[in-house]
Amino acid sequence: ALTLSSLGRDTEALAIYKKALEFEPRNVNTNTNFGKLLFKLGEVDQAIHFTKRAISIDPSLTVPNYNLCEMYEKTNQMGMFKRAIITGLNKTTNSASILLKKALLEFREKQFRASVKTLESLNSKQLSNQKKLILHNLLGKNFDKLNNFSTAFRHFEKANVYAAMDAEKKKHAC
Repeated sequence: ALTLSSLGRDTEALAIYKKALEFEPRNVNTNTNFGKLLFKLGEVDQAIHFTKRAISIDPSLTVPNYNLCEMYEKTNQMGMFKRAIITGLNKTTNSASILLKKALLEFREKQFRASVKTLESLNSKQLSNQKKLILHNLLGKNFDKLNNFSTAFRHFEKANVYAAMDAEKKKHAC
């Protein structure tokens, strides 16, 4: 089903997920991936249902918790987005992806110091270059709003380094 979906054959992928769930309705990966595909196809309520089912099967997994945050964020359900972040962080031992969402929410709510604190808690974690790019860009934006321009500039410079590394990696992947 994942392969079919990646090839744009979503209708076939949906049929496979449905059949797989008939045989194994409590498979966390199938529920997670089915939810993500349904969301991609605009079936928001169903997507949220299957994503929540995946979380109920194994609350400690980052991916379905993160997906639920994404679904609420992208559909502008900010109250549910905030609740999904808090719940996800409580269940997943502070996932870096969900912490980045929390910092973004804090920034949007103009809680710049809280956002900085959340982002600084990520500095000790192993992050991909893409996440480091997001982290430093958001730190730069926060420090800019706090009128700490020299610190903002340093973080924007670091973000640019990670952006260049990411671009170089993509160039060599082709």
